[in-house]
Amino acid sequence: MLLVAGVGWPEYSYGQNKSELPKHFVFDSVRVFYATEGPSAVPLEDTNASGTPDHVEDITKQIWAAKKLFCDVLEFPDPLTSERYPGVTCIEVYLRDREEFGGGNGAAYDESQRARKIPEGKPDDRAIVMNIGRHVVASQNITPAHEFFHLVQYGATYFKRRWFLEGQTRWSEHALGKDGIGDVKYFPQGPWPQPAMNLPTLFSMTYDAEFVLWNPIAVGTDPKGTLPLTPELKGVAGLRYSDGSPVLNDLSLTGADIMREILIELGKMDDIAFKELEYADWSEANQKASETDNYIYQAIMDTLRRRYRMVGPFQGTKSIAADSSRSANDDKNMKRADANPQPFAHDNSDAKKTLAADARKWRIWTTRDGKHKVDAKFVKYIAGTLTLQKKDGTAVDVKLDLLCHDDKEFVMQRKWTKASESH
Repeated sequence: MLLVAGVGWPEYSYGQNKSELPKHFVFDSVRVFYATEGPSAVPLEDTNASGTPDHVEDITKQIWAAKKLFCDVLEFPDPLTSERYPGVTCIEVYLRDREEFGGGNGAAYDESQRARKIPEGKPDDRAIVMNIGRHVVASQNITPAHEFFHLVQYGATYFKRRWFLEGQTRWSEHALGKDGIGDVKYFPQGPWPQPAMNLPTLFSMTYDAEFVLWNPIAVGTDPKGTLPLTPELKGVAGLRYSDGSPVLNDLSLTGADIMREILIELGKMDDIAFKELEYADWSEANQKASETDNYIYQAIMDTLRRRYRMVGPFQGTKSIAADSSRSANDDKNMKRADANPQPFAHDNSDAKKTLAADARKWRIWTTRDGKHKVDAKFVKYIAGTLTLQKKDGTAVDVKLDLLCHDDKEFVMQRKWTKASESH
C-alpha cells in the first residue's frame, strides 16, 4: 500500500457548529469524548458509581472488544500499527448528536489527526477517529464495532468502494452478534468468479453486497466458524455491558481467516492499481473510483483461489500479477490458507455426496397459475420454502405453490428433503 500524506481533519468534516465535548473516558487505546449537557449530552445513569456514565462505558467496551477480537485474536491488520498511520497511538471516539456528523448512527474517518490533549496522553499522540451518535445504545446496536472495522479496512487498503467497505463490514458485525452468518443469496460453491453479467449489480451495491459475496465466501471456506479459544478471547468473552448482557454473544464467526487474507491482498493490490491507473495520489475521488472495482474483485478471487482450486481466472490488472508482489511477511500472515488449501466445504459435504441425482437436474419450475417460471435445480426444502439454484449462480427462495411439471415429482422431492434435513 503506497503511503500518501493526509489531506483532511476528520473531526471537522461536517461543518463548524459542533458541541463541546469536555468529558473523556480512556480504556487502553480507546479514548471517548462526550458531554453531559447540551445537544450532545449522553444519558447520565452510572450504576457502578465509577464516575463515568454507563452509556459511555458500554460504547467503549464494544469498541475495545472489537479491536481485541479482530486484531489480537483473529490477527487482522491493526490500524494502530499500519504503514498508513505512522505515529498513531489511539482511537478517538466522539459521542455527538447525529445531526452534527451527517445524520447516521456513526462514521469512521480514514485520515489521522493530532490527538486531543488529555492528562493520560502524550503531546505527540496521533489518533484515528470515529463519531458515534449519542443515541446509540451499545447493548442493542452494533454501530461502534461496525465503525471500528472500517478503521481496520482503512489501515489495510486505500480502496473505498462501498460494495467492499460496507459489504465486508456488515459481515464483521456477526463477530459480536448472536444471529449467525445471516442470509446467503449466492451459492458458496460458485461458480467463482461470479458470472460477468452479475458484476455490475454487485459493484453498485452497498450493505446488501454482504449476502451475495461476503457471506457466501465466508460459508464456503469456513462452515464451522468457531473462534480460536485463546486467552485473549476469554478476556473478551467475559466482558459485560452495564445491564449484565455479554458484549460477545457467542464464540463463532464464519469466515474470519479468508476475510483477513482478503484485506492483506487488497493492501498489495492497491499498489498495483495506483501504478496502472497512473494516480498522482490517493485522493478521495481515486479511493472511491469505480475503475478500481476490477482490481478489488481480482484480489478477492486471487485470495479465494488459494483455498478453492476451482476458482477460475479473473483479470482486473492490466499487466502486473498481484500474487507476484507477495512478501515474506504476507506469506506468514496467510500461512493457514497456503499450508492447507482446501476446496469449498460444499464440494466435500455429505449433502453433495448423498444428493439425489434427479433433484440436481435442471428443469423448468412453474407456479400453479402458470404465470411464473424459472429454469433452476432443486437445492433444499426448509420450513415450507424451496431454495432453487438458477443458472447464473444466484439463488431463489419460493413457497410450496411453486411446482415441477407435475405434483408427484414435487412430492417425491419434498419427501427426500425431509428425510435428509440434516444435510
